[in-house]
Amino acid sequence: MCVLSIFKIILNFPIKAKVLGYCIRGYCCSKTLIDDANTLEFKDIPGPRSYPIIGTLYKYLPVVGDYDAEALDKTSWLNWHRYGGLVRECPGVNLLHIYEPEVMEAMFRRCDRYPARRSHVAMLHYRLSKPQVYNTGGLLSTNGPEWWRLRSAFQKHFSGPQNAKLHVNTMDDVVTEFIDWIKNNNLTVVHNFLPLLNRLNLEAIGAIAFNERFNSFSASEMDVTSRSSKIVDAAFGSNSGIMKLDKGIMWRFIKTPLYNKLAQSQGYLEKTDCLI
Repeated sequence: MCVLSIFKIILNFPIKAKVLGYCIRGYCCSKTLIDDANTLEFKDIPGPRSYPIIGTLYKYLPVVGDYDAEALDKTSWLNWHRYGGLVRECPGVNLLHIYEPEVMEAMFRRCDRYPARRSHVAMLHYRLSKPQVYNTGGLLSTNGPEWWRLRSAFQKHFSGPQNAKLHVNTMDDVVTEFIDWIKNNNLTVVHNFLPLLNRLNLEAIGAIAFNERFNSFSASEMDVTSRSSKIVDAAFGSNSGIMKLDKGIMWRFIKTPLYNKLAQSQGYLEKTDCLI
């Protein structure tokens, strides 16, 4: 099990989008999904121009493209501003981006019991290539009944109010330790707290999910070569290339540097898991 958390609203939409209205001058008037009498073919939904073979991948290339696979917020804003609440992309596969909450809700209500979202495809490929280690692709990359099985298992033990109460004292200890460390080191608002928040999250996840304290704020663990430092680096190494790998296709044929970074990061987390 690894420390990962990425959420994207990108749905795999193979054939038709059932929508009311159309996007005009960048403003979408679609509000709900209706019956088959009112449909748009996927190719008719607004979006960046698609070319044979490369689709819309050129939008993510340096110089010629104006999209950034790592800046999802900026890319999403550009899509919404230019094309509206429903945007079509074809970077090797058909993608339908949904940016309006009402349409998201309507889409989920009309879809099957299990939502289908295209995310963490390289992670899925990596894990399924190692059946001796993994028996599933994980919660973020899995769809269908297997996704529901995993989600139910996690939800049962972590999301209920009674379960949360079991960890109140543990979390209080973790946060108190974090606050004491800040006070003892005289940190102020001018400091970059993100690395410290990463350690706080690691401590919380370790204590609740693994019953393991990593002592991330001890003098020895603050060293860059310590276990907690390497775990945080591996988590970011796993996550840092997800967006680009989801958009790209080269890693499917050759082990690209970005895919290798994912594999190496996952490998370290696997070794650490065996030692806990």
